Amino acid sequence: MSKKISLGLALAITFVSIAAAIAITMTTSMKIYNNLIKDLPGRSQMYAKLAEIDDLVRSEFYGKIDEEVLEDLLAQGYIAGTGDPFSRYMTADEYISYYNEIAGKMTGIGIRPSLDRDTGYILVQEVYGDSPAAAAGISKGDMITAIDGVKVEASNYREMVSKLEGDKLTSVSVTFIQSETGQKLTANISKGFTSRSVSYEKLGSIGYIRITDFYKNTASQFKDAVERLKSESVTGLIIDVRNNSKGEIRYAAEVIDVLVPLATEGTGAIATAINAAGEVIEVYSADSENVNLPMVVLVNKYSEGGAELLACDLRDYGKAQIVGETTGGKGTLQQVFRLDDGSAVLLTVAEIKPYISESFNGVGVTPDFPVELTLSNPEDLWLLDREKDPQFQKAYEILTEE
Repeated sequence: MSKKISLGLALAITFVSIAAAIAITMTTSMKIYNNLIKDLPGRSQMYAKLAEIDDLVRSEFYGKIDEEVLEDLLAQGYIAGTGDPFSRYMTADEYISYYNEIAGKMTGIGIRPSLDRDTGYILVQEVYGDSPAAAAGISKGDMITAIDGVKVEASNYREMVSKLEGDKLTSVSVTFIQSETGQKLTANISKGFTSRSVSYEKLGSIGYIRITDFYKNTASQFKDAVERLKSESVTGLIIDVRNNSKGEIRYAAEVIDVLVPLATEGTGAIATAINAAGEVIEVYSADSENVNLPMVVLVNKYSEGGAELLACDLRDYGKAQIVGETTGGKGTLQQVFRLDDGSAVLLTVAEIKPYISESFNGVGVTPDFPVELTLSNPEDLWLLDREKDPQFQKAYEILTEE
């Protein structure tokens, strides 16, 4: 029998089915999405179409089908079909990585890499505190030139970066050039560590705290930073959540709780989560702790989710002014649903309502003091000298003039 469908066309059919979000075979997943698809006849038609495509591909496709890959791609396509950029399907391995990240157990050697376009090397944008990279002597601004003896080039950049990732008890040989001395060193560096999402320092009379993500251990690190800076008699705090878009709302609420007293206005809570039916499904409350220091929150267009809630709530409480750019506008709550095979779905289930203000979902948080900072690469922000950072300079000016 002559083949009626080419390999390319058969693959196209598969991906069309993915993009159209017409399938997921796992029963548990269907239970999750029953609230999204209520039209039973329409659903039956959808399954019939998928079955027709499946029969066609299995009878006519020239290549070999990997059932596991096909199932994962179908699941990914179903979630993509919701049109929500914050919902996604995770394989079992991806879920484990996600879980560890949210728990503050970071993978890799502990750097934030980028491509140096002049040399093709890996430029170290940031080194996480307490990381294996920091212990090996790698610093911000250093260049990684080889990994396991293989030269790093622009053409193999992604492959080389992947060698620095992973959470298993393995190590990697890294050759790097120190930015300060120009010395080339090679070190064996292990992978996997408990991350620090909070860093701080005293700058004159002002305390500066940067929060990179909102993870399970972020609030305890933040509280420690605040207490240490208070013990050094700072007169104000700059809280920097620029480029902060990761983590969970509940952990952002824990950070806010360190700074604000009991909620007495608005929603009566740091935040509430309201689902599609208008029901309150989560309430994030504050206790009686309170920090009485002038504050400025630094934000940019890459500040999303928990970072936006922190900025919005601190302003609602009259605690802080906001400097920077209008934020990203991600005001929704995601929840993880585990599936029977160990995979998972991260699904948007509600909209977040701040303390007093209206929802910032889709519109972002507007700063009190708009200050633009244009960079070709957002990660270059952390390589800037503070004298060349107009947003930081404005925040510092506000606090030192009060």
